[in-house]
Amino acid sequence: MLRQLKFLIVMILMITQIKTKPKPPRIPINNLISVDYKTWQPKDFHKEWIRDSLQPGIPQIPWTINWEYQPLNNRIAGITRHIDTRYILIDLNPLYAYEWDHVFMHELIHAQQIIKGDLRQEGDTWYWKGEMVDWSIPWGNRPWEIDAEKRAKSFINSRK
Repeated sequence: MLRQLKFLIVMILMITQIKTKPKPPRIPINNLISVDYKTWQPKDFHKEWIRDSLQPGIPQIPWTINWEYQPLNNRIAGITRHIDTRYILIDLNPLYAYEWDHVFMHELIHAQQIIKGDLRQEGDTWYWKGEMVDWSIPWGNRPWEIDAEKRAKSFINSRK
């Protein structure tokens, strides 16, 4: 009987603790962003790079490269997606708006990897330069990410 009474008291204390514990306040995403990300536009050097490095020569059909602002996982700054034939969409995470010049360049290099066929998808399987992609490799060790990061840093630094 004493055991049951102790159990009952512990359960009551736990329930009252759970109910009285305040919930953390919700913070709207716009309160976390210090940059007005909706006014960001690619710089002239981004546009020149798209023209010079991504677009085929005449008479070939040009690629459409669009971008939009998307709330992504807080560890993802941007994503490049091959949406349709000759159409690439780049999603930019507003949490990283302060470094979008670099992020956009990094994603443009992924677009180039896709256009050249270095990074390609067949169904649910991805390939990097003909080899099946191993998604268990940490992000910073993936060869297509190393390539994009190195070239983006070099390009942005050459524009400073």
